[in-house]
Amino acid sequence: MELKKLMRRNYKVIGFCIGTILIFADLLICNVRETYGDANGYSLMANYFKQEGLFNFYLNIPQDIIEKYLFSIRGYAWPFIMAVCKIFSMDTQIGYWFFAAIFMSSGLAYALPEVFEKLFEKKVSIFQRIIPIIITILFWNGLIIYPLSDIPSVVTVSWALMLLIKISSDKHVIINLITAVLCGVCLGVSYYIRSGCKPIVFLALAIVIVYKLKKQYVKKIGVIVAMLLGIGISAVPQIMLNISSNNVNSYEVPIFFTSGIEGLEYYSGIKDIRYETNITGIHPEVVMLSSSKLADNILAAEDIEGRDVKISTVLKLAVKYPLEFLGLYTTKFANYIDPRYGNEVYVKDLNSRQYLIMVSNFLLWLSMFLGLGIQINRDVENGGSSQFKNIKVFFQRYFLYIFAFILPALIHLAGTHVEARYFYPCYVILYMYLASECPWKEVWNLLKKKTVTIAIVSIALFGCVNSIWNFTFEDFNYSSLFFEHGYSLEKKDITTLIEENHDELNINYDVWSLEMTNGTHLKMSGYIVALEKDSSKSELKLALCSADKVYLYEINITDNMNEAEMYRNSKFSIDKELVGLDAGEYQMGLILENEGESKMILLNKTIVIQK
Repeated sequence: MELKKLMRRNYKVIGFCIGTILIFADLLICNVRETYGDANGYSLMANYFKQEGLFNFYLNIPQDIIEKYLFSIRGYAWPFIMAVCKIFSMDTQIGYWFFAAIFMSSGLAYALPEVFEKLFEKKVSIFQRIIPIIITILFWNGLIIYPLSDIPSVVTVSWALMLLIKISSDKHVIINLITAVLCGVCLGVSYYIRSGCKPIVFLALAIVIVYKLKKQYVKKIGVIVAMLLGIGISAVPQIMLNISSNNVNSYEVPIFFTSGIEGLEYYSGIKDIRYETNITGIHPEVVMLSSSKLADNILAAEDIEGRDVKISTVLKLAVKYPLEFLGLYTTKFANYIDPRYGNEVYVKDLNSRQYLIMVSNFLLWLSMFLGLGIQINRDVENGGSSQFKNIKVFFQRYFLYIFAFILPALIHLAGTHVEARYFYPCYVILYMYLASECPWKEVWNLLKKKTVTIAIVSIALFGCVNSIWNFTFEDFNYSSLFFEHGYSLEKKDITTLIEENHDELNINYDVWSLEMTNGTHLKMSGYIVALEKDSSKSELKLALCSADKVYLYEINITDNMNEAEMYRNSKFSIDKELVGLDAGEYQMGLILENEGESKMILLNKTIVIQK
């Protein structure tokens, strides 16, 4: 009984503690110690902060190290927070994970649920508070196990909005002013973690003007000034870094004045449909980009070059070509709601078929729209309300808070290349809504009442977004690799390979054609069959052998039409990009396996990989 009372009184802290344990356990289990791309850059910056002194923002960075470049493009906030966690951890990886888990849980399991609890005036239970973390681990685990900026920006925005909500006329003016300063610090830090958070500052000021301290204009002005003071405090480290590292006296994230990225980002915003970072070693490109030719056609028709695209350009073109732009942004949105690589963030397996994640994620979005539809229609049938009245209430009470949270994701949707992880703020709002506000009983009743109708609509909608995904992936360079098995690498020489595959199979074979194009593309066809064996049970591998390495590719054997029965299942055809191989000459061989026996045929042919 006492335990239940204790849990009821401290449910917020308990939810935060459980969230911390979940994230910490996830980090321990995954045990990721190698970082890539942006995550590696943040780690290097954090280590440099720690090395030079945590609060030393006048950094004289040598020109010939990567940190010079990193500090010339990125904000200080997330590397600084990482450095704090590293110092508290006493240079232990487990200690760092523990403090990182505390930081992430403070936003996802404490501040964000507090925003919902205060905003909708409804208790958010312990279980509801940890739902966003559980679903994030299932769908977006890469954002936890790699030190990327997506979750940290959500954490600081959550804290800023929670503090903003706590400002009220019921509290002492000093408490409100201190809260406003802390809110401003969190808003500023959010910008220096993720530059797309900058407009949240203006929305926060609008929230104070519209929602807070009604008719108490002096107090309202005081809160605004205090908030601006907090933002100014958060800007001081960046100003010092910009002066010392970039010779510019500015509060901005340095990428905006050290590169011409802003114009290119608007161009990317209307052109790029999907962006993935590939670390498979099989696909030849690290950046896998799918782009819309329609956007380039529109710009060509208007005689506009990509580097000249501004936000005003985008707006004018959207007015002139409304349906085309609706299609462009619908395509981008459809790719945002496809988190097939979210569990790893990076593409580690081109052939990964994340069907369960893709379908489950679609159903989560569908559930949200059903829930919102039900809430919009509440009390409409009995005349107690109307759809427009319910929507008006939402805009009057909640819109600015929700919009402030999801605005960075919408900015990336409109004005930058598309990585699905950029949409994480919308995802975490989705999870929080489903956990605490979705009218599940009414959704279930609607599903029972209109099962067939909802099933038909759902299948049709999923078919539409799935077709968009298919066309998107079709546009990637080397898109055929998404359906091929990559190579397996073995450290051995040709003699060892022949000795391992030496069974007395009576093999008949011939190579009909062999062609190498572009230095890496192999086309080859022929037939191979183990006589006196059932050819339908044969499995074939192509072996490319260098001095001490063997690359093995699985090859399909197909029906060899109009041949005798023993030769029927014997035809092979290879059309592959041999990417990931070192440049050089390779001896070719075929390994045929049948009913537990295998034999290697060393072909009198070599290929040369050029790079």
